[in-house]
Amino acid sequence: MADTAADLAQRLYEALATGDTDALARILAPDFVSSLADGMPGGVGGVHRGADRMWAAGWAGIGRSFAARAEPENLLAVEGGRLLVTGRYRGVGRRGGSTLDAAFVQFLERRAPRFTGRLPGR
Repeated sequence: MADTAADLAQRLYEALATGDTDALARILAPDFVSSLADGMPGGVGGVHRGADRMWAAGWAGIGRSFAARAEPENLLAVEGGRLLVTGRYRGVGRRGGSTLDAAFVQFLERRAPRFTGRLPGR
């Protein structure tokens, strides 16, 4: 049986938490596009095109500043085949140990069997 979008999302967040780039390659389409908020630490904000680029310039960059993970709390299928994910980023800063506890809202776009995009909630 094929993974549902929610199943795939759970695998995505686990792969991000463990840095499992092999799993990310199976979960994200090569042409994956994502956007990180401007002003993120380490200059990682902006649009990242390509799964490899998102890892190297986005998520791994966040990992250089924080020992953190995204913890999804709600996953809801919405119109247009997208998945709405809400949750929290939790962790600590790598310099100084400041606490990270911030809400997130994301839309994941899927073209089976992989995700093709991740956009912040609007």
